[in-house]
This record gives sequence, C-alpha cells and structure tokens, in this order.
Amino acid sequence: MNGQRKKNGARRRVKMRSALLLTLWGAMVTMLWRALRASVLAHLPDGAALALDALATALAWLLPGALGLRVIDGDQRRLVPARALTGEQTWRLALAGVLCVAPMTLLGDMLAAFGGAQSAASAGMAAGRGGALFIPLLLKSMLLVPLCEELFFRGYLLQVLAPYGRRAAVLATALLFALSHIGRGTLPFALLGVLLAALTLHTGSLLAPLLVHGAYNGAIVLISFAGLSPLFDRLSLVSCALRAAMCAGLARELSLAWRARPSGRRVCLRDGRAMSVHEGLLLILALLAMLAAAVLPFLLPEATR
Repeated sequence: MNGQRKKNGARRRVKMRSALLLTLWGAMVTMLWRALRASVLAHLPDGAALALDALATALAWLLPGALGLRVIDGDQRRLVPARALTGEQTWRLALAGVLCVAPMTLLGDMLAAFGGAQSAASAGMAAGRGGALFIPLLLKSMLLVPLCEELFFRGYLLQVLAPYGRRAAVLATALLFALSHIGRGTLPFALLGVLLAALTLHTGSLLAPLLVHGAYNGAIVLISFAGLSPLFDRLSLVSCALRAAMCAGLARELSLAWRARPSGRRVCLRDGRAMSVHEGLLLILALLAMLAAAVLPFLLPEATR
C-alpha cells in the first residue's frame, strides 16, 4: 500500500513538472510574439499580423495541450472532461458568454479610472480594423483561440492540478490564464478564468467553457465592427446603466445554466484504440502544416493574391 502511494505521488509530481514546463513554453511563445509584434513586425499588414497571431496562439497553447494529453506521461485523453450539455445549458451558456462583455469591460474601465489611464480592454475594442478582416478575425476569436486556450487551461492543466484540491486548481489555472492575457486586464481575466474553471468542474464538460469563451470573444469582435464600442469603453451614465443591466442578465443566465440538469451522455473522443506516440506526433505535424497552409495567403504580397 505504501509503495503504491509513493508511486502515485511520484506520478503526480512528474505530471506537475510537465504541466509547469508546458505552461512556461506557452508563456514564452506568447511574450516573444508580442515583443516581435510591437517592434520588428510593427508595420505588418493587418492580414499578415492576424495570420501570424493565429499561428502563435496554436504554438503557444494548442501544441503544449496536445503534448500534455497525448505524449507526456502516456495517453492522458481520459483527463479531458467530455460530458455532453443539454440544449438549455448550451444556449444559456452561449448567452452568458455574450453578457460577460459587460462585467469584463466595466471592471477594466473602473480599474483604469482609478489608475488614471484607459483600460487595455477598451483600447483594444476601440481599435479600428478593415472590413475585409471581419470573417477571419471572427473565426479566430470564436473558434481558434477558445479551442487552443480551453484545451490547455481547462482540458489539461485543470485536470492535472485537481488532485491537489479543486479550489487550488481553479485559482491556479485562473491566475495563469490571466497572466497569459497580461496587458489586457489581469483581474477581469482572472475572474473569467475562475468562472470557466468552475463551469468545467460543475458540468463535467469542456464544451461549457468553450461556449462561454467563444461567445465572449465573438461579442467583442461584433461590438467593435458594429461601431458600438462607445457603449462599452467609457464610464458614461448610459454605458454604466447598460452594462449593469447586462450584469444582472448574466447572473440570471449563469444561475439557470448552473441548475440545469446535466446530460448523462458523454462525448465520444475516440473509437477505443489508443493512438501511438508516433501517430500522435504525425497528427500534430499535420495540423501545424494545415494551419501554415491556411495562413500562407495572408503573408503573400497583395499583388499575388
């Protein structure tokens, strides 16, 4: 019994070290890309910048998430919570993600007002973008970014840290999630990370944080392109009243989604045959090759498109 306990403890420590190393990799890739984007690559066309940003996101979080679940310490796909959501949970969580715009921007504006500066979230929302980038940016924000980040933070990292205590796992992943968005409002993203982790543990499904995260990102893009940023980037009476009403709606939708009866059905992630490490690496290389092929047109000169 003591030997088995020591063996399990050693395995947990190995998983913890692996998870921290993969987190460090994601943070380094993110910081390197931001540094290059702000200096050497500052004058890139918007399309090329968007394509490279998508590639950096995949390298930072999709790659380590896949490595953690498929290669490090064997096949760990069973860690991914994959319970199916009910119809009510699905649409309420999607609506909650849209309504999350209110507390995220309001808190960011309030913190910036105390500091005497414009909030990072507001500055990003107010930035103008070409109409040709609407669909690529929407797809990246609603699909690619949530998939990469949720697979790593809630699909892999949260499950690795859960044996050390669910509360500690939620707080740790929320803090790391916020630090990965540093410069865009650390406290709002930390609170969003707590919500996403809590939804994952409560529903037993990675689909829950994916819905909220994707709907939130999509709402930010739609607000920016629709010219509605003034309603969400300043502390005016109308803006505060609108966001207060949205916060009340968010509390209601989250409460109803939380109480909704979860589905007993589980999402099928595999056909029962474990994929070998060699096959997993080939799959990762294929995904990266497909991603590179997808972003390559954005990197070509305008005359060649």
